Amino acid sequence: MPGLLIALTTGAGLLVIAVSLVMLAVMATAPGFGPNMGIGIRTRATKSSPEAWRAGHVAARPWLIVAGAVALAVAVADLVLVAAGVSADVILIVAMSTYAGALVLVVVGALRANRAARSVADEHRAGG
Repeated sequence: MPGLLIALTTGAGLLVIAVSLVMLAVMATAPGFGPNMGIGIRTRATKSSPEAWRAGHVAARPWLIVAGAVALAVAVADLVLVAAGVSADVILIVAMSTYAGALVLVVVGALRANRAARSVADEHRAGG
């Protein structure tokens, strides 16, 4: 029974992360969605202009989608592990490793976003 509780709680958290990341990847690159105070990768570079915002989020999009897909896959896998009789400790390790992996993917995406946005900002300053 502890395995089921752990799988449900970690799986729910992973599901929220998965949906949030995919929504961010889609919404932040939508036409008309630019720098704002609530949603997106908000660095000085990405907030510098609508073009920099879009370039940054387009660069981050694949990383965010992969992080979301991994989180979703492990949320489902948690329940499969419970059904297979895997111990609660193993389920917890798998889930926590996924949280860490998703965080790494999001950070890489944010770094890519910042680099792409800075490139656009530099072009604007250079008169391009």
